[in-house]
Amino acid sequence: MTTIECCPVDDYRVEFSSRISNVAFIKPPVGKSFTLDQKRQLVLWLRSLGYSVVFQEGKAIRVYDGQSARLDDIPFSQKERDRNEQKRQDVLKQEALCRQREEQRQSEFARIKATPAYKYVESLLGDAANEYNKVKLARFVSGEDSKFQGLAASAWCERLDQAKIEYRALSVSDVVENIKAHFQRCQVAQVAVPNLA
Repeated sequence: MTTIECCPVDDYRVEFSSRISNVAFIKPPVGKSFTLDQKRQLVLWLRSLGYSVVFQEGKAIRVYDGQSARLDDIPFSQKERDRNEQKRQDVLKQEALCRQREEQRQSEFARIKATPAYKYVESLLGDAANEYNKVKLARFVSGEDSKFQGLAASAWCERLDQAKIEYRALSVSDVVENIKAHFQRCQVAQVAVPNLA
């Protein structure tokens, strides 16, 4: 049998069976159908490439091969290759964007961690809060953020008791306002009282 060099259909998808080994399906683009003539031409083309083909009445053409590695060699249509390349490029862009956001977040965290507000929050809460929430609280108490954008936890209660900051029967926004007021009082006290050490 002679090999038919060119695929008779300019757009199709190749999907592999997850339930049956050594089986692939040639399908039309999503939302479209092959004509009967296109199906016949595809079957002839695939057989000329050495595959066993079952011509089906449904949308797909089932392709068998005794060596599953050969199924990976079924040529994709140019449009399918273009779609796959676009998907690959989209994934690469998304990964680059995620890396960029993470770098910006780390840079922002490093900047905030160098501020007096973060040092205050760190000394106040210690390991009762994670890094993210300490940074968000530091941004709030320093006035960078007008609203606390982190999460408060019950683990803070003991530390707030030790610092004599009221939290009982208050909303989270009221508690963080009390923490902010305490920070500002500490800042004023540090300025007013010279460091004697």
